[in-house]
Order: sequence, then C-alpha cells, then structure tokens
Amino acid sequence: MGTTRYRAALLLALIVPSATGCTPGWRMFDPGAGPAPAPLSERQIVEFRADSQLVRLHAVRFTHDSVNGIPWLEHTSCDSCRVGYALSQVSEMRTGSPGRTAWILTIPFFALFGLGLLFAISCGNCLST
Repeated sequence: MGTTRYRAALLLALIVPSATGCTPGWRMFDPGAGPAPAPLSERQIVEFRADSQLVRLHAVRFTHDSVNGIPWLEHTSCDSCRVGYALSQVSEMRTGSPGRTAWILTIPFFALFGLGLLFAISCGNCLST
C-alpha cells in the first residue's frame, strides 16, 4: 500500500513539470529589420547577445542605431545604471516578461501536484487493482 502511494507521487512529480515546461511570453525580433518596436513597458525585459555576451535589460529605449536600458537586476529607477549598445553589436533579440511567465508555470504545477498528492494519499489502494 505504501509503495503504491509512493509510485503515484513519483509519477506525478515526473509528469507535471514536463506538462508545464513550455514558457510562453518570449517574442523574437530582428533589431535591424525595420523601425524600432513600439515603446515597451518599464518592466518588459529585452534579452539579446552583444559581443558573445548575454544581456538582459529593462526600461529599454530604442533609437535608430542603438538600444539602451537598465540591467535586469538593477532597479528601474537607477538611471545612472543605464547602459547602451549599438544595434550593429546586437543579435538574437527577444522581449518577454519572465516574472509573469514564472507564475504561469508555478500555479498549475502546484495545483496539479497538490491534487495528485491528495489522490495518492486518499486512494492508495485504488491503484493496486
């Protein structure tokens, strides 16, 4: 009886993360393909590669030849933290909102895991038949 509950809980622990593994919210765009994108919200994250380094910025501003913003781990009110990159240095640019995406993944995971755990505890004998 105890091993059946353990197996059910282990099975749920393996299935649920794979079911919620897709992370929505990231959008790719090419900074050199046309006009600058519409103004982004202050908390919107822009992620790109510049000289083989991964850069994440928020409070981003675009000009016709550059992108500048505040590093992701700094507060958006820190204007002295603002850094800039020439668009010619930038590749693989995408925008997203990782904080919101984390909640989209976390809530279903815990809800399904909790329901599965309740099922495994209350109906341990049901699975052995």
